[in-house]
Order: sequence, then C-alpha cells, then structure tokens
Amino acid sequence: MDPEISELKHGTFVKVGALGVLILGTPGSGKSSLALALIDGDGCGIGKHALTATLIADDQVYLWYDNTTAQVLGRSPKSITGLLEIRGLGIVQVDYVARYPVGLVVQIRPEDRIERLPDFPATGIDVMGQAIPMIEIPNHNTNAAAIVRAGVCVLLGCNTVENTMVIR
Repeated sequence: MDPEISELKHGTFVKVGALGVLILGTPGSGKSSLALALIDGDGCGIGKHALTATLIADDQVYLWYDNTTAQVLGRSPKSITGLLEIRGLGIVQVDYVARYPVGLVVQIRPEDRIERLPDFPATGIDVMGQAIPMIEIPNHNTNAAAIVRAGVCVLLGCNTVENTMVIR
C-alpha cells in the first residue's frame, strides 16, 4: 500500500456530475452493476441536466485525508485502474478519473434494513473523520442509478424548482 494511503475499502467509486460517489456493500450486492448503470446512461435524477458518470475505482478504493484541501480523496489501486467487472461479461476497460474527493456514500443493503424516510442529507457516515452524506439503497434495486443521481442533485442544488404553481 502506498505510504500516503490511509485506508483501503472494498467498494466502487464513481464521479457523478461533479460529485464523487463511494458505493459500499457486501460482495455480490450490486456495487459494480450500479456503477455500470451510472456510467451507461446520463440520467438527470431530479434535475434538468444530464449527470455523466465516470469510473474512479471498482472493487477496491484507496482513501486518504488530504490536509491541504480538507477532503477525503479516493483512487483505484494501480493494478486495477480503469477496470470494471461486469457480471456475465467479465472485466472490461473503461474511461476513468485518476482520483477525486468523496462527496456521497451509497450503502447497498437488504431492503428491510433501510429507513424509508431518512433525514437526507443530514444522514451521514464517518469516513476518515469526515461526515459524508449517505444514501441507503436496497440490493439490486432497478432504480438505484436514478436514486443516486437524485441524491447528487440534492447535494449540488440542481433540483431547484422553477414552476411554483400549486395544483389543488
């Protein structure tokens, strides 16, 4: 492990719009599949503009706290940089970003362990001493990419509503 690295996490890390999204979950929970869904299509979440996604790391993520920027940063181990596992297809090369700050954590878990109406974005998780907003998503949820993009929109403020007309 590099001397600058403070922690190695089993997870997947993607840049969605202008936010680094760290995806955590047990093996087989759908982390790489969610990354593929985010990379494959430019959805808008609850905003008006497409949020493009790019891989940073799949399967393992090196994390460290950067004192200069006061951010938690993440990157892929060199041996698997730019590689994404696609179940049923194998390991493929994809475009990637070398490193990026962590701005959102997505925790994949069984649906019965997820709070239905969390206090997002106040709901967070400690990552290397920093409070990072967190979304919990059920295993293999077909709307997972849209939920992640919606969370990104909330955090980036791209979900502002222009039409204030109320229908009664």
